[in-house]
Amino acid sequence: MNAKEWADASVRRNCNDTHGYHCVPDKNFSSLIEFCYPLGRRIPFQKGNCLELAYTGILNHVKCGNFSYGCPEKDFFSNEMYLYPACLRLAENCFTADLRCLKKRYYEQLPREKIEANCTCTCPKEQSPRDKNDSTVFIAIIIVLCVLVIAPWLILFLCMRIRKQKSFALFTICSKQITDDNEATDLLLRESSGNMLTDRRSEDLHDKRNSKGTRHYKDIPNSSVNEVKGIFVDFTVEDSELFILLKRQCVNGVLVGFQYLNKTRVKDRGKHKILCQRDEDGCTLLHYAAQGGSIAILEEIMQTNSEVKIDIKCFRGQTVLDYAIKNEQKDMSEFLITKHKELLLDTCQGIKPIHWVAWHGDLNMFYFLRQNDVDLNIKTKNGLNILDIAIMRNKDEFCESMINNEYMIQDGKHDECGWNIAHYAAYANNVNVLDLLKSKNKSFIMAKTTTQKTTLHIACEYGHLEVAGFIIENFEDLLHYTDDLKWNAIHYAGKGGNLQVLRLLKEKGMLITSLTGEEKTVLHISCTHKQVELCRYVTEKFYNDLQKRNLINKKTTTQSWMAAHYIGVERKGDGSEEKIVDILFGCEANLSEKTKQGWSVLRIAIDHCNRRLVKHLLSITYRTKLNITREILTDYLKIAKDEGIIKILQDTLNEMTTK
Repeated sequence: MNAKEWADASVRRNCNDTHGYHCVPDKNFSSLIEFCYPLGRRIPFQKGNCLELAYTGILNHVKCGNFSYGCPEKDFFSNEMYLYPACLRLAENCFTADLRCLKKRYYEQLPREKIEANCTCTCPKEQSPRDKNDSTVFIAIIIVLCVLVIAPWLILFLCMRIRKQKSFALFTICSKQITDDNEATDLLLRESSGNMLTDRRSEDLHDKRNSKGTRHYKDIPNSSVNEVKGIFVDFTVEDSELFILLKRQCVNGVLVGFQYLNKTRVKDRGKHKILCQRDEDGCTLLHYAAQGGSIAILEEIMQTNSEVKIDIKCFRGQTVLDYAIKNEQKDMSEFLITKHKELLLDTCQGIKPIHWVAWHGDLNMFYFLRQNDVDLNIKTKNGLNILDIAIMRNKDEFCESMINNEYMIQDGKHDECGWNIAHYAAYANNVNVLDLLKSKNKSFIMAKTTTQKTTLHIACEYGHLEVAGFIIENFEDLLHYTDDLKWNAIHYAGKGGNLQVLRLLKEKGMLITSLTGEEKTVLHISCTHKQVELCRYVTEKFYNDLQKRNLINKKTTTQSWMAAHYIGVERKGDGSEEKIVDILFGCEANLSEKTKQGWSVLRIAIDHCNRRLVKHLLSITYRTKLNITREILTDYLKIAKDEGIIKILQDTLNEMTTK
């Protein structure tokens, strides 16, 4: 939801400038899709639109002028979608800012009898022809009487009111709002969300992504998300729209909107129970009020329903205080701690409020919690303390204060895998923290993890050139360290795929031809992780060295796998596997060689359901070179389990039979 997280996700997905990272809704608005877009990284789009991924794999614009808030008001680039969170929030196959779509979805799910029961009008029964004729005569008589008797009085009334025409128009609008409850709600939300406040606080997108999947419902096969939500929420299907509307006011902190709904839809209709009911994430409206930061809304919820408990936790064990702090609602956080300290500070599970403070690097809230005797040394379930979290989030000011005041920088402080704050700094590409530790306590940077990995290994593994350069410049001895599998920095650079890091290590005298404990080369590792450019660089620049030592076809000591065999595993499916096959084929790699188990590259690709690679290897060029016969294809058909693979094999077999 910011430039840093977007960049981190791009690295995680191995995207680049030609295949740029994007995250947009799918065509059905059912979930968000992360992908590397083959048409580039920065595509211009016009204001008034969000984006979607079409079935053809092309980015489409989606008009959002009817959103209640958050529609882009100026032209933007596709890699800036994090600036428009309303374009990334989905519910019920709608954007959550598209209220008309949400309402339509709600009524589509209801049986017809329920819709008619909710209708404010009384629908007449079908009349017989005779009844219709009688009714027509009767209506005509009534119309004549109205013209003769009522019309003069109506004209007189209009003349008396002509001077107050504006007031009369306003009265007409207000009457329409009171009469049509649903239209009034829509109008209120448009005005309050659009004019009073524009997307003040975005929801936790990570929670949203998880809720769209099967995180809580993985034991229920073949169930749609909407059906599952309808089963596992506390409120009834009929009340789901009301909960969504109340939640929106809470998240946006719109007091007037919440008060209107609370009076007309909750109190007047006896729906008090909805204020303490949970949604699919186990959250109540209290959680969302804390997220939005409106103390007045939170107090109104508790005053309206005395059964609401301030210490209620969502399914992930988070209280309202967690939601307030993680959404940087300072006033709300201080209010909750001051008023409900005993109930909230000791009830959170896993992630504590102090961890969210570190997440945001909020020093003021840190000191406030310290004054309230909060345990600053408490760790998450996976052993992270607040300094680890702040380092990973690159909150340099917070980290500098912690380190200079010697919070949690004593020797020996690490998680259960032996990672200390220097390892996390290398992981997060945080040179500033490493520079602080260099002057404060060098032992952290020189320390190894339980698997004997160093800070340099970690920097190379994640492709962080800046950190790798800093460590090499100041701690050159780390160049010669290996981990417990005898991997050195070169091997980890093969995994990370940053060509500049590999070149830097080569300039410092490290050998491209070095072997791991099981005699893997950097080529084995690069093929495993589909690092195309690195494979091309190694085979082109060091072809003679590799050939001289027969390293292109080098087999591991454990399973006799060559680099080519690893192309078929860790399926990526973006074309990188085919490119690496072509690179290795061009430098005379033996693609038909088999492993100790008797598996060829094609067999491994079939077992790992790598359709694109299988199709590539069965093209005329490769099946001739690999000596693929009809008998071999018939055997592979017997073991193939993926329908797509089976079709490719069968089509190839038919083609070979025809010829």
